[in-house]
Amino acid sequence: MGWATLIGFPLLGFIVLQFFGSEELDVFNNVVSVPLQLLIGLAVGTIMGFIAIGVTKTSVVYPAAKKYEDLIREMNLDLSDILFLSICAGFGEEVFFRGVLQEFWGVWITAFVFVAIHGYLNPKNWRLSIYGVIMTIMMAGIGYMKIHIGLWSSIISHSFIDFVLFYFIIFKKK
Repeated sequence: MGWATLIGFPLLGFIVLQFFGSEELDVFNNVVSVPLQLLIGLAVGTIMGFIAIGVTKTSVVYPAAKKYEDLIREMNLDLSDILFLSICAGFGEEVFFRGVLQEFWGVWITAFVFVAIHGYLNPKNWRLSIYGVIMTIMMAGIGYMKIHIGLWSSIISHSFIDFVLFYFIIFKKK
């Protein structure tokens, strides 16, 4: 799953760019220095990860989130697994969604589609959709980071959101 995300999404992005891209499109635009992007991404991703954990622990959202927690726990991931999967998702998905699709669809549509594809916007499950709306807002924030800071900030931010979520789901006391 990790390797497919790491390789598949950027490859798909490359194909999209070959057919629809322009020479002006710079996927890895560096608005600020890469080290600063990494620091900003680390801080924002960690904060967003804790927000996501907090939302899933509310009495309103937890009944819907528990199913996802159980699925993740059944995977029996260790610390190196969650780090690997977090980096793969952060890099692969951000290159495709923020680096490529966002250039065509804009920040909000890309954020909406991204969260919907993950299954968090479900009209049959309003509890899960509350989480989905919050995640859509956070993903739009990551989209704006790509524009104003650079794609590396989005990649690191996404990676740390996933890492925080995985870590607290897997290693918290049950």
